[in-house]
Amino acid sequence: MGSDKVYMEWRPEHNARYPFSNQAKEFISQHDLTLESILTSRTFGMARNRAKERVIEAIEEGRIGGKWASRDAHPSNQLTEIVSYPLARMIVSCVDDEFLHRRYALAEAENVSSFLHNEDDMDLVLGVGNELGLVGSTAGKEITVNFLDFIDITRDMSAKEWKLVNQDLRGGRVHLDPSKFIRLLKEKAFQEVLKDLPLEVNQDIKRALSGILEDVTEKLEVLKEKFVDQDLGEVEEGLFPPCIKELIKKQAEGKNLSHEARFALTAFLHKIGFNQEQIIAIFSRSPDFRVDLASYQIEHVIGKVSSTEYTPPGCGYMKTGGICHKPDDLCGADWMTHPLTYYSYKKKRSPQD
Repeated sequence: MGSDKVYMEWRPEHNARYPFSNQAKEFISQHDLTLESILTSRTFGMARNRAKERVIEAIEEGRIGGKWASRDAHPSNQLTEIVSYPLARMIVSCVDDEFLHRRYALAEAENVSSFLHNEDDMDLVLGVGNELGLVGSTAGKEITVNFLDFIDITRDMSAKEWKLVNQDLRGGRVHLDPSKFIRLLKEKAFQEVLKDLPLEVNQDIKRALSGILEDVTEKLEVLKEKFVDQDLGEVEEGLFPPCIKELIKKQAEGKNLSHEARFALTAFLHKIGFNQEQIIAIFSRSPDFRVDLASYQIEHVIGKVSSTEYTPPGCGYMKTGGICHKPDDLCGADWMTHPLTYYSYKKKRSPQD
């Protein structure tokens, strides 16, 4: 990440908010820090504690608070916040768990998004974009980006609103309102943080952080034992239609699903007999998983929040929502109009029955 450009309105607190920036790196370099000092010196004990807190917040909450990123924070606390970022990445790398990598990267991206939504200087927002490698330009009240950059960043954003065909594309540039540009920056931040994980960490680093690693690993195991590693029993995925298989595959890979896709998957799994805990276990593999939100959304679909139990959507909805995936010969039958019909047909002909 990074750009050589310096922004006139870049203030010390911005280093704490955007610690991946060149400005933050230059700020750190002015303090002549060494890896040994930030790992072992009592001076940086608070930074190490903040780094641990940063990772545990990512695990438990799926987000990271900007503890010392305000304008009135003491300079020493701002330095602590900045240093905690590379330390947190070392901690995550030492644990070396793919689920943790994605969850931490998304939490850092959520942090960036939250700060950007509260910035009142659009030039600063554009500057953060440059630091992340996404160059935007103002066009009236809109921000434009190169369409190739747009395609690259949105490759895993499956909602219809992010398809290029649904964008305002003029002269090779996509026109976005500021909130959508910030959403792009969130995705870009996620990709940039994730691609560098795990960092190369030697045994000296692991030894220095051993106490912190024990605490972080314990928190991670609690979450995974409760949700991610839950035994789902015998799941007859071989009988699922291609669209449902693909949604489950994306969850297992830690990719985020659109609202429409989550609804379709939840309703389908509930209808074929999955209980709430089993459905939560499927969704827990998503990097933005939060048990409170997931539980509420699932309870809403299955009729616990209200008296309405939603029926799984049919093939027409799946196609319109961009959820239909590589239909097979059975999908092409004239009478095949619903994923449940597909599953029922396969189940009746399964040698297991």
